[in-house]
Amino acid sequence: MWQKVARTNKNPDLIFSFFLDAIWENNLTPCVVRMDRGTENVHIASAQRLLRATHEDSLAKVAVMFGSSNQVEYRFEQSYSHRMSPILLHGRLPT
Repeated sequence: MWQKVARTNKNPDLIFSFFLDAIWENNLTPCVVRMDRGTENVHIASAQRLLRATHEDSLAKVAVMFGSSNQVEYRFEQSYSHRMSPILLHGRLPT
């Protein structure tokens, strides 16, 4: 739904703002959100359940699926973080 860069992904308010921005910008609510049980996801889980509470499709009661972070996601995050660090530090693309 979104691809944004920040210094950390551990701030639940920041991650929640990305989620809400994506919903607003795309004018949609996801059927199901998959996430790990990290503290950064608590607001998204609560909001997703609330947003889907009145829907009647077969996935409405699921709304949130919890799983563990896996090695592929970790490697992607590490690689992406390494490539984006010049932007985070200097606010611009490296030349």
